[in-house]
Amino acid sequence: MKIDSMRDAIQRNHVRISDDADEEAEADELAFDEIYFSVLHGEIVEDCPDDKPRLMPVSVLESPPAKEIS
Repeated sequence: MKIDSMRDAIQRNHVRISDDADEEAEADELAFDEIYFSVLHGEIVEDCPDDKPRLMPVSVLESPPAKEIS
């Protein structure tokens, strides 16, 4: 997944958060605003192409969710 597509999805509020990502964020005491900020302003330091994405851009939504749990 390209960082630009993730940034675009966050900026448009078109993001789906998996149950696993929600649990991991809670366990690490991270708010999704903090995660979004890191994606928007950070850089990729390690590419793990075999990992399952936990924060996924949603291409088409009728009305974008603030947070959608899959």
